[in-house]
Parts: sequence; structure tokens; C-alpha cells
Amino acid sequence: LEAAKEYGEFAGSWVVREIREKGERFPLGPGLRTLTAFGILKKTETSRSGRRAYYVMPDPENVERALGEVKKIKKARFGNIVQ
Repeated sequence: LEAAKEYGEFAGSWVVREIREKGERFPLGPGLRTLTAFGILKKTETSRSGRRAYYVMPDPENVERALGEVKKIKKARFGNIVQ
């Protein structure tokens, strides 16, 4: 979500780099291909020598809303265990 807001069009490697720079744990959630299959991301026609795919998030506002709902549910279920 952050990469979509900051760059508009982004590569998966940029997301991984930013996570590492922040010192955060790497998420164990779905990869970009899975998110594309669910329609959360859309692969663009842009590529770098045919080796790097670029993505856009068609509806970042609803993705942000959904993530907020997931956080509420986790907090209600697990309290302070999940941040």
C-alpha cells in the first residue's frame, strides 16, 4: 500500500527494499502475483528488459480500509499480542 501511494507504479523489489530499510520483519503474506490474481494489484505493460514486472494498485483507498478492518479484528481477537 505504501509503495502504491508513493510511486504509483512500482516493482516488487522496491517493496522488499523498503521493508528491509525500515528494519521490519518480512511479511509472510501473499506475493505480488497472488495479489494480482485477486485483483488487488494490476500488472502493467512496463518492464525492465523483460525481467522486472511493475504493478499498480487500482483502488488503494479500499485496500487501506480493508487493512484497517483486519487490524481491528486481530486486536479484538488477540488483544495486545498482535500489533
